[in-house]
Amino acid sequence: MPSIPLVRSRYALGFVKALSDRGAPFERYLHRSQLPYEILEDPEDLIPAVSLWRFAADAARHTGIWDLGISAGSWPIEEHGEFGMGVLAGPTLYSAVASFCREA
Repeated sequence: MPSIPLVRSRYALGFVKALSDRGAPFERYLHRSQLPYEILEDPEDLIPAVSLWRFAADAARHTGIWDLGISAGSWPIEEHGEFGMGVLAGPTLYSAVASFCREA
């Protein structure tokens, strides 16, 4: 049986913030993508990657926010909770990038 690719729910938070900043109703797109609102409470929860991409694509398509991915990606790393703090704890750029790649 093939495995289902999973990602941390923290990746959805950037999209939610980008939509919220522009006044878009992100709850509707979460529901349509079959993602529960509760994923916003724990950035370490695992969600199906396909649901995250469906959420982002659906929201961009229906709101006309074509740079949604860029806006979501500009969310400061410090705001990614433990993950962000772990990346920033590296004493060098190399160790920070290695930490990011390992944990992402």
